[in-house]
Amino acid sequence: MRKGKTPIVFIPGLFGSMSNIIIPGTGNWSFGLSAFVYEPFIMMLESMGYERNKDLFICFYDWRQRIVFSTQKYLLQTIAYAKKITGCDKLNLICHSMGGLLGRSYVQSATYKNDVNQLIILCTPNAGSSPNYSYWTGGTLPIHASSKINIVHFYVEQYICYLSILHKMNKVEAIHIYFPGLQDVIPCKDYGNYLFIRSGSSITFLPYKNEKPFPRYIK
Repeated sequence: MRKGKTPIVFIPGLFGSMSNIIIPGTGNWSFGLSAFVYEPFIMMLESMGYERNKDLFICFYDWRQRIVFSTQKYLLQTIAYAKKITGCDKLNLICHSMGGLLGRSYVQSATYKNDVNQLIILCTPNAGSSPNYSYWTGGTLPIHASSKINIVHFYVEQYICYLSILHKMNKVEAIHIYFPGLQDVIPCKDYGNYLFIRSGSSITFLPYKNEKPFPRYIK
C-alpha cells in the first residue's frame, strides 16, 4: 500500500448488493445486476493504485433490511475488517444512494469510533425519495408516473412482484414483511410536501403534518 494512502470502503446503493441471502441461487456477495454500474467505478479506483481487499473494500449488505440493522451487521464488520487488514485507524467511506444512509447511520450514531476520515456520499436520498411512498403504501407507482421511472424503479417493481409471487401475498404485505428497509427511504419532513390531490388540471399539495402514517426515518 502506498504510504499515506487512506483505505476506502465503498458502500453501493439499493440493488447494488446481491447474494443467496437476498435471492437464493445468486451465489456469494457481488454487485449482481448492478455490476455494469459499479465495476467501472471500482476499476477506476484500481487504476489509481487501490487493490481490492488490501486497501479497497466493498461493503455488500442486505438492502431489504432497515438501515440501522444493515449498518450494524454489515458496515461495522467491513470497517473492522478493513482496519485489521490495513493496520490503519481511519478510512474513507465512499457511498452511493442508499449506501450513504448506512454511512450516515454510523458516523451519527453513539457507537461511532471516530475512525472515518472522510464520508463521501453520492446521490443519497438524505431526505427520502417520493416514489418510495407509493411503493410502501400501494405496492407500485401511480400509472401516470410509469413513463418516468428509471432502472432502479424498474428493479423495485420486479423485485416486489417476485416477493408477492414467492410468498403468495399481495404486494403491500410482501413489502412490509420482506422489504422493511424501503420505509427508511420514504421522504421525511425536510423533503417538503410531495403528496397531492389532483382534480382535473388542478393540483393541491397536502401539508406534511396531515400525511399519516409516516414511518420513522433516520435523521
